Amino acid sequence: NKRIKLPNQFHFKNIEIKTVDKFKLLGVTIDNKLNFNQHIYNTRKIILSKLYSIKRLFFLPYQVKLQFFKTFLLPHFDYCISIAMYFNKQTIQRLSNLYCLCLYKLFKIKLLNYTNTQINNRLKDLNLMSLVSRIFLRTLYFSFKILKDPQSPLNLKNAFCLKENEYNLRSNKEVFKLKNIKNK
Repeated sequence: NKRIKLPNQFHFKNIEIKTVDKFKLLGVTIDNKLNFNQHIYNTRKIILSKLYSIKRLFFLPYQVKLQFFKTFLLPHFDYCISIAMYFNKQTIQRLSNLYCLCLYKLFKIKLLNYTNTQINNRLKDLNLMSLVSRIFLRTLYFSFKILKDPQSPLNLKNAFCLKENEYNLRSNKEVFKLKNIKNK
């Protein structure tokens, strides 16, 4: 396992560009290995500090705690969630465990070691779903908006294509899928 030594800087069209191990872009920490560990660490730190603040208010009614969860914690899980498609399994699991921890600390709902479907069934009454389901649903919304919004960048729209579906879906036989994009 050889480590590649990156230069401290390089030149492109007479511009000196410094290399860095990580940087923050719109609140997302991107590292040079694209594993998003630092981003998850930062998100976890923020969520746990807010969870602790809310949990100290243990005397609050259930509905108020639920509103606190949806208002102050859930946005941190949802922010830029479409990048989760680049997370490895362990990273998604760590984030999902944090989500379950929040629900346990606030509502005493034990969700660790349950399947995604079981978690969704347990959270239905709270109008919530598992983190994995949230990631999937939010990514679908994001993809749909790219296709339907006339203001979407053309290169993003062109990454999708309509495909004839082999199954009868009642309404339409066309479905969209992401094109296999290769470096050229």
